[in-house]
Amino acid sequence: MADTILVGADKVRAVAMQLEHLRNDAEGAMHNYMGHAQDSNAPGIWQGMAAMANVNASQEINDATMKLTTTWGELINALRQAADHFEQQEEQSRAAVSSITNQA
Repeated sequence: MADTILVGADKVRAVAMQLEHLRNDAEGAMHNYMGHAQDSNAPGIWQGMAAMANVNASQEINDATMKLTTTWGELINALRQAADHFEQQEEQSRAAVSSITNQA
């Protein structure tokens, strides 16, 4: 028999907040990485084919990270909307049960 897992709007919002923190951390790390990658390509620092390969690779990594953080943002928004919808449904259910109880 499976364990019962109770999920409420607060738990869904907490997950959204955790994902948002992770997304922000990833964006910060990527920003730092891109800064260092650009600094390493300053005149007289790093030249040649390896330097160009680094520029291309760092841009590809940045592009992929941006796609991921955009998707995470969409997921975060969807979770928050689901939590709001869940709360609205719970309130409607309480009101319906209350009206039935009051009629009895």
